Amino acid sequence: MGVQGVQVEPLEHPTNQDCIREQRPVYGILLFLRHTPTTLHGENSFNSDLYFSNQVSPNAYAMDALLSVLLNCSHRLEMGSLLTEHKNTTRDCTPWIKGMRIANSSTLRNIHNTISKARPYHAKTHYHVISYIHYDGFLWELDGFKKSPLRLAPCTESSWFTVVSQELKCKSDILQRHHIPFTAWSVIEDRRRTYQRHLVVHQCMKQAIEQQLDTHYSAWRVQMQVSQWEEEYKHSMQHDMNRYGKSVSQELGYCTSLDDLPREEKTTILQELKALRHWTRYELIDKWLKTQDESLQLYECMGQQGQKHQYYKEDISRRQHPYGHFIEAYIECLTLHGYIKLTHKLCP
Repeated sequence: MGVQGVQVEPLEHPTNQDCIREQRPVYGILLFLRHTPTTLHGENSFNSDLYFSNQVSPNAYAMDALLSVLLNCSHRLEMGSLLTEHKNTTRDCTPWIKGMRIANSSTLRNIHNTISKARPYHAKTHYHVISYIHYDGFLWELDGFKKSPLRLAPCTESSWFTVVSQELKCKSDILQRHHIPFTAWSVIEDRRRTYQRHLVVHQCMKQAIEQQLDTHYSAWRVQMQVSQWEEEYKHSMQHDMNRYGKSVSQELGYCTSLDDLPREEKTTILQELKALRHWTRYELIDKWLKTQDESLQLYECMGQQGQKHQYYKEDISRRQHPYGHFIEAYIECLTLHGYIKLTHKLCP
């Protein structure tokens, strides 16, 4: 869809605010229910600046819910031309018309079909997806089967994890009482970008600490046997996952220096670097060692995320490949050699 730097991850413990907080920045939460309401219900009035659409197509439930999150975070994301145009052209439309525009968009439909699993025509399982976002100082519930969004509770950028976890706890209790299966997913920043920024911060911190120690405690490198620590660090970086993580970092092409950090993060790290001037030698050395260890962990995490995204690409490629002819030829070969016996002719 052209959106950059976003991924969707399962929430194993959606009612645990720490579980959600660990995935920051979080753009929204998706609640998937195996159940379909019969009719639209609710009030018609809501914040006109909030993007909201009705779930019109039964097969595009995930697309509707994801767009409800992305289009309300357009000020924080690289949206691309497709979704930017969709939001601008549907700004004054009703939620139902917005839902129809999504359902009738050939581009969005092709994108959906590219990554969705094929479902048999006789499949009777239906899904209902609810989105939760922080917008304009409140937690909102965006349910495409309601006539309008529901403003749940006031919250801030930092407190909404607590509020949404409480709401998910109440919702999950209700769903369990009615025996409705559900799963929760978070829409978050691409973790490779998150780890890359942390790596840049750690590199800047390491250099600043070394400069501070070299200036005021010139003998620290000999006393700490820094050359040995550096050799151990290089050896650890030769581990497969760390080495792969470094290659992912280099190929990412994102945030290579302190100047590339978002303004708030840059301001915070500059303040921390400035405060190093008041640290003792032991505090600086302890921080230096900790920074080295955390850098290794970040490269390992980067490698794991690189593997995950590579799997995503391969999975999408497999979904796009037409396996029908291969399966027919394989069955005919098994039949020809007497391994199986067909009771019905294969459909063309």
